[in-house]
Amino acid sequence: MQHFRSLLIVLLAIAATFSAVIISSCHKDACSNVHCQNGGNCSGGNCTCTVGYVGSRCENKAKTTITYKNNTNTRIMLNITGYSPTYIMPNASATFTGNFGDQELGTATTSGILGTQINWDINYAFPDTGGLQVNFNVSSDYFYLYVKNTSTYTYTQVTVNYLLTGYETDENVSIPSNGTLFGIGYYLAFQSSNLYFYTNLRGHSCFYNELFLPFTYNQTFTATIQ
Repeated sequence: MQHFRSLLIVLLAIAATFSAVIISSCHKDACSNVHCQNGGNCSGGNCTCTVGYVGSRCENKAKTTITYKNNTNTRIMLNITGYSPTYIMPNASATFTGNFGDQELGTATTSGILGTQINWDINYAFPDTGGLQVNFNVSSDYFYLYVKNTSTYTYTQVTVNYLLTGYETDENVSIPSNGTLFGIGYYLAFQSSNLYFYTNLRGHSCFYNELFLPFTYNQTFTATIQ
């Protein structure tokens, strides 16, 4: 009888062990056939992607944006490889959408009707998340010249940085006597920057001896001819 009980206990133990193996083998690993790409990790059968990648298997790069903001006083033209030229008005923006890590290459330019053309190089990668903002600013090495002519004469020439050797710029321009604010262009900024306006009529000129520029980004100077 004692031998029978021992045998029964052994048989029950074997049955319990076999059942445990069967039960455990029925619980399949949910991630066994899930292959997350680009560094993603599987949990509960779903992929958790690394930053910059999306999709059920992290197979795609995230779509993000680059926004170009024009903080200058004149229209900017963007020439980005793969796109038609894009124009951005002052205080406006242009947004491009691309894949994480892709590069945008090109140039941006702006100018007035006269003066110096301002240039920027474009070499930016789309970020891993969200968006990147690129601000276009004209450095404090330049100022933008506005003119308002409230006199009774049309002025036909302006000299910027008069008598500053190597930096004097003579411009032929028609500035009508209508009091309208007239944008001219960008010029080098110095502590001693000045302006000299002329007309075709002898004896009529206007001289700004010193402009007192603030030397900040996107600085301007408005000359009023009376």
